[in-house]
Amino acid sequence: MKIIKITQDPIFLTVSMAIFALSTTSFKAVNAQDSTNRVHEIGWSSRLSSMGLDKIDNIGQKYSFYCQPASNDLIHSPVWGTEIYTANSSICSTAVHAGMITKEGGKVTLELLEGQSFYTGSQKNNISSKDHRTTEVSFTFIGEKVIQNKLENSDKEKNEPSGIKKVLGNSVQRGVERTIENAITNIFR
Repeated sequence: MKIIKITQDPIFLTVSMAIFALSTTSFKAVNAQDSTNRVHEIGWSSRLSSMGLDKIDNIGQKYSFYCQPASNDLIHSPVWGTEIYTANSSICSTAVHAGMITKEGGKVTLELLEGQSFYTGSQKNNISSKDHRTTEVSFTFIGEKVIQNKLENSDKEKNEPSGIKKVLGNSVQRGVERTIENAITNIFR
């Protein structure tokens, strides 16, 4: 029997062994489901675009994810659209907006669709989604809703600006946004 004397620091050896193990492991591209049909757990800031699933070739594909329970101090990641959402919307926050899960998390299944020319935002289930312009890929949820889309109108109707103020405010905001977009486009020409 051969005895090996370790003269190095044990932490250094542990880190070295971990690096060696990682260097000999092959990683697969991130997919929503692997061949075993396992549902992957995702965080509240996960997006199809950050996983590389927002490709035109994936239109028509269905993916299932499990959203972890949200923390009490969660600030929702951006959501764009209503019923049909942009591929860069946060999956879990979008699922709450659509009524598919609560902040307690849960499994969601979505289907990739062709992009829309315009996405209309809304306020549902304590989540605000915003308007968005053309994208190549979008998604919608499949399955039964667990929340029947609570619209938050009761208190807001009393404090909402008049229709004229809304139109003027939205027009000014969109005008400023278009001006900025045009300026950026001109810079890259």
